[in-house]
Amino acid sequence: MRRSLLWAGVFTIGCDSSSPESEDSAARPQPPVASETQIVDSTRIVVNGPTLIAFYPVIPPADTSEETATVMDDFSHHLSTASDSLKAMGFRIEMRVVDSVFLAQEKRVVEFRPAKDSADIGYYFARPGKAPVILYGVRTNGDLVQTGRGFLSANR
Repeated sequence: MRRSLLWAGVFTIGCDSSSPESEDSAARPQPPVASETQIVDSTRIVVNGPTLIAFYPVIPPADTSEETATVMDDFSHHLSTASDSLKAMGFRIEMRVVDSVFLAQEKRVVEFRPAKDSADIGYYFARPGKAPVILYGVRTNGDLVQTGRGFLSANR
């Protein structure tokens, strides 16, 4: 009981907001934290190993169709089910809402835009020094794992 009271007293003293140090630091502007000043390009993906980019279109808030909801549920379900197997093979998995995405690979940047006549949903398998494999439409977890395996074994 005594220890509890002692710790409570130390904690109360340590948290006193009326100390001169806290008044000074509140009055002085603080330098920005590095993470606040960095700009992250969410459309750029660095490909430095096997990478799977699962892409899907921007869905307007007004689109409440059951068909769209079913497609997105299936897309998410199959990808999440396959992700452990793909990660075990060495894949990094990225999901992107995409109009276009830039892939930085071996000192060059490649822009990927889904084909205009595609379903705007699919999977982009990438690896340094290898041509990508692009699958359009929702694929099953088995399809994704099989494609990943084939992608890694072809032309090592």
